[in-house]
Amino acid sequence: MRRLITPILAGVFAVCAIWSPSGLAQSSTFARIAAWNQQGVRFTTGGEVVPISKPDQLRIAIAAINPDVIALSEVNSPASMDQIVATPFSNGATYKVDMDPNQSTPQQIAVLFKDSPDISITNRRAIPDSDDGNPGLRKAYAFDGKIRNFDFILIAVHLKSGRGATERKTRTRQVKAIARFIREETLSGAEKDVLVMGDYNMIPGQDAVNFSNLSPGSASNEFLRFISSSLSGASHIGTCINASQFNGNLLDGFAISRAHTNEWTGYIRIQQLQALLPSMWCDKYKSTFSDHLPIVARFRVSSPDDD
Repeated sequence: MRRLITPILAGVFAVCAIWSPSGLAQSSTFARIAAWNQQGVRFTTGGEVVPISKPDQLRIAIAAINPDVIALSEVNSPASMDQIVATPFSNGATYKVDMDPNQSTPQQIAVLFKDSPDISITNRRAIPDSDDGNPGLRKAYAFDGKIRNFDFILIAVHLKSGRGATERKTRTRQVKAIARFIREETLSGAEKDVLVMGDYNMIPGQDAVNFSNLSPGSASNEFLRFISSSLSGASHIGTCINASQFNGNLLDGFAISRAHTNEWTGYIRIQQLQALLPSMWCDKYKSTFSDHLPIVARFRVSSPDDD
């Protein structure tokens, strides 16, 4: 979607930046959970929405990411997701999809998860007021997730874009609604592991008011830990400088429960997806795949869960 970009970060499409899923072999011990704005729609200069049909590209990209669970934003429709999960991917994996079929915006949220008896995504619910009471904004969605022994509440978000004071205030109201939901869910239920992931449209260091309001608790005892804020580089491609470099910002985010999600291994990356794809360069990736790169985190799933 259209954004006013501050080109303060650069991503490098270099061999040294390549990270391959095969470098962290998946097993019964670890799980890979990811978030990716797969840019399913674009806007014309007049503001019209143009849906993008790219099932082949999405299948290639998700196979390269190889997640156990992935939260996708800017999904066109349930039908578009059904199309990409209809047959096995090139890596042999098969996926299921869970999404609200009645989302009011053209940019929708979905969660894909591997078709395995050890993995489940259930109990989808829209988070009240996370669209700021505006049907033109995107709601956040919560799901109950389980990967082997690790169970958690997954919250997938795509917050209001924009760098101005008005947009920031809108995001603040959105994240307050999400924080309220987290507080109520974790107080009333036994589950304390919460993962908040997706297109935050928030930049660490610039949107402190948004980050602080997203986490329940006091400033000295915040519930969430924003593990993505330690990342260097950009997850959103603003403009391509050349074939291997771009200007952009870290707009995508990933947070976990600070005191409870001990299953996180310390591993989180902006996956340089374009480096895993053949014959790829910046402009081609941005025009055929997405203007975002995925964020991937790794969790232990073999030990008994602590809540």
